[in-house]
Amino acid sequence: RRREIARNKKVVLDQIIVQSSSSIYAIA
Repeated sequence: RRREIARNKKVVLDQIIVQSSSSIYAIA
């Protein structure tokens, strides 16, 4: 289960990065 949790964390981080990058592009 620990591996699944780590995978989920990575997915969440990737989503945050995508959202932040898209918002930065929108501002710029």
